[in-house]
Amino acid sequence: MKDILRPILELSVVLPGLLLAYFPVKSYLKQSPGKLAARILPLMAGLCIGAGIICYQLHASTASALAGITLLAIGLYTGTLQISLWKSGTIALTVCAVFACINSLSRAISVMIALHMQLPQDEPWFCLAACVFYNVVC
Repeated sequence: MKDILRPILELSVVLPGLLLAYFPVKSYLKQSPGKLAARILPLMAGLCIGAGIICYQLHASTASALAGITLLAIGLYTGTLQISLWKSGTIALTVCAVFACINSLSRAISVMIALHMQLPQDEPWFCLAACVFYNVVC
C-alpha cells in the first residue's frame, strides 16, 4: 500500500507550488480566491492521484507526468489572472525553479536513506521517507 503513495506524494507537490504562485498576485485574480480554490484544487488533486496511480502501475518515473501536470498548472495559473502573460509566466517559472531545487535536495536525501537502509537504487521514484520530506519542505 505504501508503494502507491510514493508517486502520488511526488506529484502532489504541484499543489503547494500553485498556491505559492498565487500569493504575490492575489489582488489580480479574475474570481474570488474561494471559488478559484474550489475549482482548481480538486482538479489538480485528482490529476496528481490519477497520474500517480498510472505511474505506480507502469513502474514508470513521475518526471513526464510531473511535467504534464506542471504545464497544465501554468496554463490554469496564467488564465486565472488579470496581469500580463510575461509577469505571470515569470512567477510560474520562478516557482518551478524553487521546486526543482527542493527536488534535488529530496533526491539526495532519498539516496542517503537508501544507502543507509541498504535499499535497491533502481527505484523509479523517491523512497517514502524522502517523499514525505519533499512534501513537508514544499
